[in-house]
Amino acid sequence: MISTLRPRTWWQAGLLWGTAMLVFYMVRQAFEGRLTLGRAGADVVIWEVGGLLFGVLLTGALSLFAHKNYFRGGFPDRKGDGR
Repeated sequence: MISTLRPRTWWQAGLLWGTAMLVFYMVRQAFEGRLTLGRAGADVVIWEVGGLLFGVLLTGALSLFAHKNYFRGGFPDRKGDGR
């Protein structure tokens, strides 16, 4: 099960982070009794778009610094796999 949640690229990792933060804030607001449709929509826009944007910016910066295309290559599968 864990292998299916493993992100293959940096932008997918950013999107996964945004999803985790979205779930955290929605559960917290639900327990506090402040969860509404408007807040849920705003949280989706903030965390999902923010997570995706963070992942894309991180991938671009790492690709520039490493002189490799991490948008296509993703994470190395083994420790010695340098791609």
